[in-house]
Amino acid sequence: AYIDWSTVAFASSGNGVSRSAVDDPDGDGLPNAVEFVLGTSPVLRSSSSGGNDPAGNRSPVYRSINSGLEVLYHVSPLAAESALKLKVWASSDLAAWRELPQAAIFGKPGEFKATGLLGDTGRIFLRLTVD
Repeated sequence: AYIDWSTVAFASSGNGVSRSAVDDPDGDGLPNAVEFVLGTSPVLRSSSSGGNDPAGNRSPVYRSINSGLEVLYHVSPLAAESALKLKVWASSDLAAWRELPQAAIFGKPGEFKATGLLGDTGRIFLRLTVD
């Protein structure tokens, strides 16, 4: 599924753009594999604050809840059919990372949320990976 998606997603970008799952040709901080799962464009910079990217696709939305953080994201239908899974990781110091628990949002197919508490430092760093 990833190979088929990348063929279409990179069709207009020319031969010099890397289609590797770990590369980030648009420089938005989301590697191609994460862009595939989220359904965002790997060649158009996605909004880092969430919402719609220039191609009309959904980027993750981050918001504060109580003493923590909630990450809302959409899994593209093509990625949902594959065995790939998005993982959301959090750290308060960029050294120790923990995977945040995730849950489907009832009544919203393809919509998920991950939640975590802020550390003692009052800050939290996030990273997204695909397995």
